[in-house]
Amino acid sequence: MSDSVPHATKKPRWALRALGTIILLLLSALTVHAWWSSRAAVAFRAQVATYARAGQPTRGEDLEQPAVSDADNAVIDLRTAAAAISASTQPYKPFSDVGFTLPWSKKERAAVDATIAHHAPELDRVAVAATKTANDWKIRLRSPTISTLLPDLSSQRALANLLAGAAIHAHLRGDDAQALEHVHELLFQSRAIDQMAPTLVRHLVAVGIRALACAAIEQITPDLRANDPAVWQKAMKLIAELQSDEPSLQRGLHGALLAERVFIIDTAQCLANGKLTLAGISGTAGARGASVMSAVSSSPGGGYLARPLIFNDARLCLDRATQCLAAGDAPTWPAAKALIDAATAQWNELAQKGDIHDFAQLLGASYDRAILTQYRAITDGRLAATALALRLYAVDHYGERPPTLAQLVPTYLTAPLVDPFASDGAALKYLQRAIDPILYSLDENMIDDGGSENPKTSGLSPKQGRWASLDAVMHLTRQPRDPATITEDLRD
Repeated sequence: MSDSVPHATKKPRWALRALGTIILLLLSALTVHAWWSSRAAVAFRAQVATYARAGQPTRGEDLEQPAVSDADNAVIDLRTAAAAISASTQPYKPFSDVGFTLPWSKKERAAVDATIAHHAPELDRVAVAATKTANDWKIRLRSPTISTLLPDLSSQRALANLLAGAAIHAHLRGDDAQALEHVHELLFQSRAIDQMAPTLVRHLVAVGIRALACAAIEQITPDLRANDPAVWQKAMKLIAELQSDEPSLQRGLHGALLAERVFIIDTAQCLANGKLTLAGISGTAGARGASVMSAVSSSPGGGYLARPLIFNDARLCLDRATQCLAAGDAPTWPAAKALIDAATAQWNELAQKGDIHDFAQLLGASYDRAILTQYRAITDGRLAATALALRLYAVDHYGERPPTLAQLVPTYLTAPLVDPFASDGAALKYLQRAIDPILYSLDENMIDDGGSENPKTSGLSPKQGRWASLDAVMHLTRQPRDPATITEDLRD
């Protein structure tokens, strides 16, 4: 019997080759990713550096305002007044259901009477605030800037409602000097809020409060007792304030859009270094559900893997925000709309190519509605100023209104106020009718519909305000009120 020598077991060469291939592919992928990531990061930083060289903010710290002394800081008084209202349920709760359109029902008037009496100290506190020269909300933007809270906005809106109600209440009491003073305080509050940490939501709240001031003027003006010299002077000051306010309004939007760019820069950096995830920002697995980028960025180390997409998306968002900055600075809505339309077309083209990912979907807002709201706010102010000027003219001319707005110059206005929605730079429109004379603007369609209050689209109603109609109309005489606008428990 011969001895047999067992064969030596040979390692399968195909397995070694496969392992080597996998390692090589991984190293190649990591090399490509590192190159791609580095290239995207360099381009992103270069874009940010361009803003910094232009003196524009790129960090939250760049947006901070100098601190002011407590003695000069109106915010302390505004916060104190607002806190007292927020802590109160009676009698403010029924007051909050009162509309700011006259005539009020007896129950609405009683609710306002009780609220104004109860909150007299808060109204006095606002009057003190309006005499101060600075505003410091002491809200600092720190990374991650997107997590910044603005806790004052809700309570300040409640305070604004109180001031608007107080203005109309004073008018009904026959104290139009005090009524106009409350309108001035509303405008002051709007400017103060626009000096909070610059965010778009802050600016929109400030614009909303300014619109409330203009709405109060619309209710007060038809029978303003301007034959009183003190009231006449206050009305003239308010006309001037509504016009001098516009640069402040423009700075507010400009600052808010600059802040939006800062949020994009900071958020991209936080996502890339793993400080934030897309799911954490949006509360979902991405802007359009569970996508690859959302899943990757939310996994351990995912920020690093998703860095190229994050930085490339961030650059697209920054470009769009910069285009919207230019639109917000345009002198008229037609000029702004042309820039917005160009930016939107460019964005849609990128989306069709598949270049828009989750980060861009989440933070690449068009801001078009915010910019449209800005031009409407400017228009509201010009309509209100012109309505006041027309009322002063009528009081000075035995109740007769002028045949055209040109007759308001130079005593009441330096020039007829331009309609921001007119493509030809024309003034606001004025229909001097024996019954129901009106002022109006063309609104976003830039078409003169003759002062039409027909709804611009189905589902809208003039009851929703002047901006729901084909033309934005301000009436110069008291209009009948729809009883349906009175809440059931406040009807007589």
